[in-house]
Amino acid sequence: CTTVGRQVGGIVTRVGASVTRFQIGQKVVAVRPEACRMYARQSQDFVQPVPEHMSVVDAVAAFRAYVTAYYALVNLAHIQCSESILIHGAGGEVGQAAIQLSRYLGAKVYVTVRSEEERETVTQMYSIPEGRVFRSDSGTLGQSVLRAVHGEGVDVVLSLVDDDVAPQERLCVGEFGRFIGLGSRGKVKSSSNLRQLADRISRLLSLQQSFHCPADECRLRQSRHGSSREEPASTGVGHSDQG
Repeated sequence: CTTVGRQVGGIVTRVGASVTRFQIGQKVVAVRPEACRMYARQSQDFVQPVPEHMSVVDAVAAFRAYVTAYYALVNLAHIQCSESILIHGAGGEVGQAAIQLSRYLGAKVYVTVRSEEERETVTQMYSIPEGRVFRSDSGTLGQSVLRAVHGEGVDVVLSLVDDDVAPQERLCVGEFGRFIGLGSRGKVKSSSNLRQLADRISRLLSLQQSFHCPADECRLRQSRHGSSREEPASTGVGHSDQG
C-alpha cells in the first residue's frame, strides 16, 4: 500500500465503546492518511455518515470539496451572517460547495464564472441572481462588483483561480476584508500585488487545495451556536474507496 488517497468511504465494520454516532453496517466517509487499504480505523470526529440516497463513491468525491470550502470559509475567513463574499471561479466543485456553505451561514453571495454553462449552473441550481454573477475574465470585474455592492467592496474574497492577485481582485476587497487564495498552486506569488492589497485587508491567507480538514453539518452548527464538541472515539471502516 502507498500513501495514495486521503479520503476513504465504505461500511462500518466495528465501533469503539464510546462511539454513539455510527453503527455497524452504516455507510460513511472519512479522512485519514494512507487511506488506500481494505480496512481503515479513524476517530469518529473525522468520519461522516453517507445519506441513504447517495452512493459511497459520490460521497467520497464530494467530501474533499466541502471540507476544503468549510476550512477556507469558517476556519480562515471566519465568515459571518450578513457578510458579503465574492467566490472567484465558482463553477468548480469547491466553488459550488462554497456557494452552499456561504448561503447556509447567511452570507450574501457574489460569484464569477468562466462560461455561460457555469452561469446557468449558479443561477438555476443555486438561485444566484444575475446581478451577482460576473465573468471571471472580465477586464472590468472590480468595477462591476463595486457597483453591485454600492462601492464598499465585499467582506471576503475566496479566489479559486491559479492566477496571482490581479488588480481586479484587489478592487473587490472591502476595508478590513479578508482575501483567501485557493488554487492548485495554493499561494499568491506577486509581492508587489501583495503590498498593494495589504493596506485594504485585515487578513491575507493562502490555502492549498490538497489540505484536508474534518468538517460536517454538526460542526457547522456548532460554529454558529457554540455547541460542545463530541468526545473522540474510534470507528472501523471496511471496503474502502479512495479519493
